[in-house]
Amino acid sequence: MFCNYIKEGFRMVRVAIIGYGIMGSKYAAMIRSGEIINMKLTLVCIRSRQKLDSVRESLGDNSVFVAVGDDELLEHMDMFDAMIITTPHSSHLEYALMGTRHGKHILVEKPAGITANEARIISDAADEANITYQVMFHKRTVPYVNKLKALIDEGVFGKIIRVSAEATFYRTKHYHNQAMWRSTWSGEYGGMLINQGQHVLDTIFYLFGMPVGVDANISFGKLNDFSVDDEANILYSYEGFDVALFMSTVEMVPTERIKIVGSKATAIYEAGKITLSKYPDSIEYALTSTSNDASKVEYNTCTIEAPGKTGMEYQTMLSNFASSIESGTPLICEGHDAIAAIEMCNSAYLSGYHKKEITLPCDLEEYDTFLKTMIDKERSSL
Repeated sequence: MFCNYIKEGFRMVRVAIIGYGIMGSKYAAMIRSGEIINMKLTLVCIRSRQKLDSVRESLGDNSVFVAVGDDELLEHMDMFDAMIITTPHSSHLEYALMGTRHGKHILVEKPAGITANEARIISDAADEANITYQVMFHKRTVPYVNKLKALIDEGVFGKIIRVSAEATFYRTKHYHNQAMWRSTWSGEYGGMLINQGQHVLDTIFYLFGMPVGVDANISFGKLNDFSVDDEANILYSYEGFDVALFMSTVEMVPTERIKIVGSKATAIYEAGKITLSKYPDSIEYALTSTSNDASKVEYNTCTIEAPGKTGMEYQTMLSNFASSIESGTPLICEGHDAIAAIEMCNSAYLSGYHKKEITLPCDLEEYDTFLKTMIDKERSSL
């Protein structure tokens, strides 16, 4: 799929990777191996000089400059056209604004910021600087998501009546302890919803748009020794229907399932297949039928092969980003779109904490107060 974005006679975009942890080193390996043929890695920025030798060894040769700290990064801004930001969430805003001030194109790992307000600030700065800005919501590239979106856009479902979705991401203590900032309010500013859950929330937004309200039941450290969320039951309200969403990091069996019920069709995605059932308009039938027997209604069911992953999601996003810079190819997830997932996250946290329904967008001051409360509680428990 990603090769479709590359045009004949393309120019390689010079990129700097900011942060060299799990994702930064992963992207570096992809670019260096030639998987992203329209990108050239010219700089990696790390914070600690103690890691300099190991990073250089990982990169394999001296063709990539390793900058230590922000001062060295700023001194070598002429070495790259674009920044891929893979630092902890709390520094996404700082580095994104640094990039926009210097006219650099920006690709940010999810989330776009720790709050929707941060995400808006980055988006506005990118617009003002007239640079390309993308967020790494790679679920937008997978076949089942795009097939469901096509069915929705084509009106196959008629009036959407309800949606339910389930996603699990099993995480052990080893994962949570990989970095001091991970799975903390003071470092990550949340848990599952601001981390793995961002992809699910973006998928919901991508398919159905922005909800108007949220009612969340969130477990904070249900089966873990931390104070952030590891499980959530969330009901997002839309005009005319609701989306019921369950997510967990404490279930070992992986699950990714979504069911869309409409007046003219129902689709269920699970395990790489969409089961689609089409029938006469159920609302019209209910209002006009002289019988209470729905068993006589004819409907057609088919199975559509639609994988939940391709193995090329990251490569597609990286190549699309470079192609957009070089030739104006439309972005898969332009930065303004990424505000929604963090807004849905912030509002769900507030709803779960206060145990009440919240209208979107949530109140910025109320959310800041919530974050401060959770950080203070976490620190007092240490």
